[in-house]
Amino acid sequence: MVDVTEMCTRNGNSISRIFHWEPPDIGGYKINMEGATSHSTFAAAVVRNSNGEIIACQSWFSAQPVSFGLSIEAEIRAFLVGFEVAELLHLTGFQIEGDASLVVDFINGNKSAIPWQIRPLALDCRNLKVNYNEAIVQHVRCDANSVAHALASFLFLMVSRDFGSLIFLC
Repeated sequence: MVDVTEMCTRNGNSISRIFHWEPPDIGGYKINMEGATSHSTFAAAVVRNSNGEIIACQSWFSAQPVSFGLSIEAEIRAFLVGFEVAELLHLTGFQIEGDASLVVDFINGNKSAIPWQIRPLALDCRNLKVNYNEAIVQHVRCDANSVAHALASFLFLMVSRDFGSLIFLC
């Protein structure tokens, strides 16, 4: 287990927590994602092995703000980035985690009523999950998702709205 102290914002208040990142089974991989939005949209994915070592990370940025549901579209895009990095690494069995439980429910098929504004993205994620039949999509608390959160926060601080749409490889 990796002990990390992190700041997690909830309802506008910052609270300090100690949490444990749970590694995947030996030989496995875990992908953590984070989506964020403000005047722009950001998504980040971080791949770690069973030792907690970062194997790869990928991020996505668009100068266009999300059009629906504040951060839910950014969170779905983060899952797409996670599946994309899994494809780039030729991963077969992996866990993919995000802190948006509603998005996890959409991808796992637990919520059939997906809002039309985000339906294409959610269905893309469902199809990608089917392609990776050994992939486990699950929810994780935001305070156990610090590495992906830090990457998305870094993008938020570093990227100017003048860039347009970019993909950054870490």
